[in-house]
Amino acid sequence: APVMKGGLPESYYDALKQGRGRVILASSRDTEVSWVLPGAANSLFTQHLLAGLRGGIPSDDGLIRIFDLFEYL
Repeated sequence: APVMKGGLPESYYDALKQGRGRVILASSRDTEVSWVLPGAANSLFTQHLLAGLRGGIPSDDGLIRIFDLFEYL
């Protein structure tokens, strides 16, 4: 299966550290790879992330809380 290699330049992380109330979700560490199934439009992680955001996470008030998303993933 194909893999996605990634990671952001250090300057991105430096900019993110300056703010508050931010969360980064990543499928792997910078030393790891993410798997993509042949013919798939997204990685497995992204498929599940989108499924959760599109209604896979139950919510009484319509809000998706980050810890619910973590648990779902």
